[in-house]
Amino acid sequence: MLEAFVSRFSRLKDTVGDTLLPTLLGASLEKVGTQFDNLSRAERFGWIASSEEWIALRELRNRLVHEYIDSAEDILEALLEALANVRVLLLARKKMAEQAQKVLN
Repeated sequence: MLEAFVSRFSRLKDTVGDTLLPTLLGASLEKVGTQFDNLSRAERFGWIASSEEWIALRELRNRLVHEYIDSAEDILEALLEALANVRVLLLARKKMAEQAQKVLN
C-alpha cells in the first residue's frame, strides 16, 4: 500500500507540475519556461498557492522515490508530509482544469 501511495503521489505531482502546467501555459498563450518560471506564473495566476511549496513537493517526491531515507522515523515523516500535501496537488489540478475549460471555450 505504501508503494502504491508513493507512486500515485509522485505521478500526480509530476503530471500536474511537469505536464499539465506547461501545456496550460502554452494553451493560454503564455511563455513556457523553466519549471521555476512556470511555477511562478502559476502562482501569479492563482493556480497554485506557492511556487516554494511546489519546489518542496518536488524535493519530497525525490526523497520518497529515490529512497534517500535511512530510518523508519524519516520515512514515516515523509509519508505523513506527502499525505498532508495531497490536497495541494488536487487543488492545483482543479484550478488548472477550470482554467483549461475557460481556454477551450
